[in-house]
Amino acid sequence: MTLKNHKYSIFATVAFVAIILIVFYPREVIDTPIDEEGDLFYAPPRAKEPGDILVVLDIYELLDGQSQELAFGEGYVWHADSGQTARNVISKISAGEELETYNNPEAIKHLGGLAYSSNNIWGVDCQLPYGTDYEGTIYKIDTKELISGESWEKAIVSSFSASYPYTNQNAGLTCEDDTCQFIWLANWGQPAGIYRIDTEKAIADGFISQDSVTRTILPIGTHTNFQGLAWANDYLWVVDSTPLKQAILKIDPHSGSIVTEYALGTFVSEENCPENTCEGEGLAYDGEHLWFSTTRPQKLYKLAV
Repeated sequence: MTLKNHKYSIFATVAFVAIILIVFYPREVIDTPIDEEGDLFYAPPRAKEPGDILVVLDIYELLDGQSQELAFGEGYVWHADSGQTARNVISKISAGEELETYNNPEAIKHLGGLAYSSNNIWGVDCQLPYGTDYEGTIYKIDTKELISGESWEKAIVSSFSASYPYTNQNAGLTCEDDTCQFIWLANWGQPAGIYRIDTEKAIADGFISQDSVTRTILPIGTHTNFQGLAWANDYLWVVDSTPLKQAILKIDPHSGSIVTEYALGTFVSEENCPENTCEGEGLAYDGEHLWFSTTRPQKLYKLAV
């Protein structure tokens, strides 16, 4: 055999072995989501943290209404209870007991989001009635003025429009830190998304969406009903109340990927959510624990991770 033929023989043998390895080598089967038309779509990996679970420490009954969102500040849980059939109030809660309530202005029919920073509450109104043209507004409210008995209108420090693309159904709010220069706004319309907003400039600084706008992509068809938001330990936490897929999601705010998913059924019992009829709504972080609310029935949960 000539040297040339010997080289070809070695090359053919290596190529044959490579083909055998590619075809027959065992590989992990990845369950890639498929949409209704049978097409594959992008779904980033979800790296679940071992041993990371939500534990219920306390459960409190909330007054009948329509829980929307939670915030934590000054040692209290602040609760937005509003909607077409609800009381339309912000309430101040301690150890599950509603201490005070503050009526929202007549112009605000549905306070969908709530956040807290430095003696201020931030609130966002949601579209009501559904299907109408929407001009959303984010309000900064002085809690001292509110508590002193002043009217909502007098307690408002500032406000700006939250009418960004896709914000047809505003929901959760949360501040990144106590200055609240950046606030996150969840939208549960179609497509669902979460905006990062510069409150000083009143402009959207980033966007996390299933339909990819500026920041990243979330799994299409998997989580589409964002509600309450919380900022904890440099992660964004969001309540996803998509029917039959309800969960609290821990999200990397830079990549938009889901770090951990806590299915509702793993920490809310059948007794407190009969036949999966409850709906996850509000979320807040007190520096140590998460606070979570549901409607149907109205309950407030204190959670430890």
